[in-house]
Amino acid sequence: MKTIRAIAGAVLVLASAIAHADVTAPQPKSDPAGLAELAKNPKALDLTVQSLGKTSHVKLTLTANPTHFESKQAFVYMGVSKGGNVEPMQGSVGLRVDAMPVAVMPNGALMVRLAFADSHLDALKNVKLGDHAFQLPDISRLTSEATLVVKDGQDVPVLLVQDAGKTAFQVSARLAGADEARPAAEVTN
Repeated sequence: MKTIRAIAGAVLVLASAIAHADVTAPQPKSDPAGLAELAKNPKALDLTVQSLGKTSHVKLTLTANPTHFESKQAFVYMGVSKGGNVEPMQGSVGLRVDAMPVAVMPNGALMVRLAFADSHLDALKNVKLGDHAFQLPDISRLTSEATLVVKDGQDVPVLLVQDAGKTAFQVSARLAGADEARPAAEVTN
């Protein structure tokens, strides 16, 4: 008998108060001088990662080169063994995010291209990216891209992974100067 795996759904939410980025929508006009300024004074994308009841913060410095973070968390669920016994099984949930700034808007907002590599999302079976939903026949070979527009100091939801109706993995982003400290945040267990 095959091992019962946790069923997960993912929703990629790309929203901000200034724009709702759409993977098929025409890109807004950028400020080329802004990207040159970004090379001199980098910004940082502070990612808040909530997984399995714990909260952590990851800072991605945004320059002309792509930057990334990778996270993997194990979780336990009840499954059926090869012998037919119901027993605890272990799966994992996680992701790798590559971020690349592509434009600075005249109002100062930053457009960032995000690539999500799902190689560690053992439990993830359904993905929605923008308006495009698809199944993952071979999750180890999938990378999804989307564009995020975010202003300084604004919190933007980025990714939500659900396991059996419960939130298993959640990422939100906040744009700040590379040297700015993130406001103190509670760490929950």
